[in-house]
Amino acid sequence: MSNIPHDDWGTRVQTLDKHLQKALSKVSHQANTVTIILSDHGNAYGRFVEKTLQGREETYHPLLDIILPNGAKANLGEYK
Repeated sequence: MSNIPHDDWGTRVQTLDKHLQKALSKVSHQANTVTIILSDHGNAYGRFVEKTLQGREETYHPLLDIILPNGAKANLGEYK
């Protein structure tokens, strides 16, 4: 979980980019780990949301990514 405060320009969250990339790279190579990444709202925040239609729409585009290990197919079965 990250607890970086929101700002109108998105500069604070950018401080996580390198750390997030390193963490995702590491978990993507773990054989017995399913990683779920999610957000509580979309990528827009602040004045952009308040003043534009596009910003209000992006509020409802939360992130959900799931990283499955390479061997997951053997454990979960094939998609049919």
